[in-house]
Amino acid sequence: MKKEIWLGKKTLRFFYFRYKDSFYYSLSIIVLIVLVCFIFIFNIIIPRFQSWLSIREEVIATQERIKIINKNINFMNNIDRSILDRQSDTALAALPVENDFGPILTTISSAAVNSNISLDDFSFTIGGDNSATNGLSFITITLIAHGDIGGIQLFIKDLEERLPLSQVAQIDGSSQFVSIKVQFYRKDFPTILVRDDEQILPLSDKKLALLKKLTEWKNKSAELLLPAPSETQESSPSASAPLF
Repeated sequence: MKKEIWLGKKTLRFFYFRYKDSFYYSLSIIVLIVLVCFIFIFNIIIPRFQSWLSIREEVIATQERIKIINKNINFMNNIDRSILDRQSDTALAALPVENDFGPILTTISSAAVNSNISLDDFSFTIGGDNSATNGLSFITITLIAHGDIGGIQLFIKDLEERLPLSQVAQIDGSSQFVSIKVQFYRKDFPTILVRDDEQILPLSDKKLALLKKLTEWKNKSAELLLPAPSETQESSPSASAPLF
């Protein structure tokens, strides 16, 4: 009988009635409630709140992309296509995407006629170590020029102010002839990736000024290529003679 009473005292009901009015019972209930609340907060509320924040951030980012896309559409619709075509043609004339020797020879010939010098020989260097800065490559041409110092200087200046873009890399010679090494630059057409989160911006003032200058050089070259009047051709037949 004592054993049954002893076992009865060990039941939960016994402990409840024994300690329900004590401080430890209230403290244990509070601790249990706080523990359950922490479990509830960290396992349910915080993950749901983080998910809500993630969805909200995605919504805001999507709205920003839509705004940028609308701005890009308006920008593209307001572009003057004729101006864009002229700027593109000027840029491609300044830095061709291929090794086109026609414009190069035309530039050299026009500069020689304008500076009143004669060119006897030339040689091309293509390929090999022809890499340059800013992703540019170049074709090297070595010219043998005859003329006075003033004419040679005018030829070099005139050559560097024509399209396609070029640079005199080396000058060597004497009073009889001068060897001039010229580098004509070219650049491969870049891969253009338009992202929906990047706004298309108009050309900066610096780039517009550069395009304006290149356009002036292009127009200058075109004017010098126009056929001269018959009287001028008769009075100076050497000017219209082929240089190569």
